[in-house]
Amino acid sequence: MKKILLVAAAALLLLMPSCGSGLKVEMDNPTDQTITVAIDSKEYNLAPMQLIEVPGLKKGPHTMSVNGGAEMNFNLDENALLNPTLSLYVTDVQEYSTDGGDMDTSDWVTVEIDGEEYEGPIKLYENQLVISMDGIKIGLLEKFPEEVETLKNGSIFMTKIFRKADYPKYYEEAYY
Repeated sequence: MKKILLVAAAALLLLMPSCGSGLKVEMDNPTDQTITVAIDSKEYNLAPMQLIEVPGLKKGPHTMSVNGGAEMNFNLDENALLNPTLSLYVTDVQEYSTDGGDMDTSDWVTVEIDGEEYEGPIKLYENQLVISMDGIKIGLLEKFPEEVETLKNGSIFMTKIFRKADYPKYYEEAYY
């Protein structure tokens, strides 16, 4: 009987996250102007350079308008960063290794941001209302950790998202 109860309790715990939204949704205003964003008719005021969590959004279709403008439709499937200003965001990858690292540079790309070229494991998110945070481990306001626990003789790769304005400083420090 105890075994059946333990299995039932474990199954219930696994199902519980699906009862709520289970999503972590943040919204950012990387501009120097305050904006008002309506999501499904609920308004949020975002100060310049403010990042907020948007609680209670569930998977599925939603609407958004910015400063009383036209409604934009979007769909949530997973954890996301909402980008109401359709600004440029950048992700980069950092390797943590016990043996000096062995990052494959064959898939690195060269991108241009404000007339400057950057080369690396970089991805640009431009004009995207919803940016999936799937695979992005380090958020906008967090820094790459100095150290990460790795497996013996192995590497861990961590991806971080940046506002466009924050990326050049990181790149200069990380690559030079």
